[in-house]
Amino acid sequence: MSLSRITKLLVIASVLALGCPGSEDPATDDGTPPANDNGMPESEECGEALNPMCKTNACTTPSGDYGLCRLDSKLNCICSDKDSVVQDPCVIGNNPKCEPKDCVTEDGLPGKCTRYQEKLCYCEPEENPVDPDKDPCGEKLNPECKPERCPMANGKEGICIMVAAECICDEPEDQDKDPCGEKLNPECKPERCPMANGKEGICKMVAAECICDEPEDQDKDPCGKELNPECRPDKCTMTNGVEGICIRTDAGDCICDEPEDPKDPCGSVLNPRCSPEACKMADGTEGICKLNAANECICDEPEDPTDPCGKELNPECRPDKCTMTNGVEGICTRTDAGDCICDEPEDPTAPCGSVLNPRCSPEACKMADGTEGICKLNAANECICDEPEDPNDPCGKELNPECRPDKCTMTNGV
Repeated sequence: MSLSRITKLLVIASVLALGCPGSEDPATDDGTPPANDNGMPESEECGEALNPMCKTNACTTPSGDYGLCRLDSKLNCICSDKDSVVQDPCVIGNNPKCEPKDCVTEDGLPGKCTRYQEKLCYCEPEENPVDPDKDPCGEKLNPECKPERCPMANGKEGICIMVAAECICDEPEDQDKDPCGEKLNPECKPERCPMANGKEGICKMVAAECICDEPEDQDKDPCGKELNPECRPDKCTMTNGVEGICIRTDAGDCICDEPEDPKDPCGSVLNPRCSPEACKMADGTEGICKLNAANECICDEPEDPTDPCGKELNPECRPDKCTMTNGVEGICTRTDAGDCICDEPEDPTAPCGSVLNPRCSPEACKMADGTEGICKLNAANECICDEPEDPNDPCGKELNPECRPDKCTMTNGV
């Protein structure tokens, strides 16, 4: 046997003796699986190869139990027990818009749900946790979660709102325009609505909150066009899990809704014109039939005859003095939805008010924190004093009026 052949055999034998771990064996030299930044074993189901977007896929926890994948505060996709993931306010199922809800990191630190790489949402620890004795939305100062003013995480002013059984400081929701909001859709019926990505969705109940989400699969929906183009009153399951029947709405959509009670004093059988007949509200107290903002005949509280903004004393909605819900004096004002409510009187000297600035020109103004701002229209078409646009913003109107897909830096620095 030649020397070169003997050398080759020795090399092959050495390789076989040392071992050559392949792609299906992620173990380290001592046989243990690789660890993440927390020092915990990395789950294969939550790894970059099988789950790059860290969806809540099924996985096996380090203790061998059934779990779900989630993004932790260190941006590791880890396998946690199912209950903790289901209750996590930052997972996409509970918080599709990744609103800055309060959360607790795996280290027990208070944090806020924060967007990461556009589609991911995780619990980012707070640099300066809110003092519970000073939190305007906290249990001590606001146990009933009244809509008090409060500072949001971005420094802007918000109001206390109950979200998923938690009182947080968030932007006030425009109930007059939100198709899934409490005012237009108190029962969270599957009405059409615009999702955060701009696509059309339907209102759904998720984690006790009515949100705009993707519509159900038409191939399986008993009220969908595929299985029920005529919208027969077939049995179906409503968004709250209760059995209902397919019903055609005034807008022409076939939805799963409660079958109408023929004895309902506000129903179309006994009260087609929605006359103010006596009825019982959900809590058992006396009410009257009236049309809500969605033009539905519901049983609601009878109007207070002493209300200075009510139809009895003020059908024209004159700017009479009244007391707001927070106890401060206001004036009767007509909303965009046509309701006459008690609201703050407009300051005639406000640079962004309808008196001095009816077209909402970009005039100089002072923001709530005292810094300089300019008048601009917000998403609700209200003229407010907001931060002036950064002339160096690559996504701003100055440098990028067409909104080209230019490179930019997100708020989290990525």
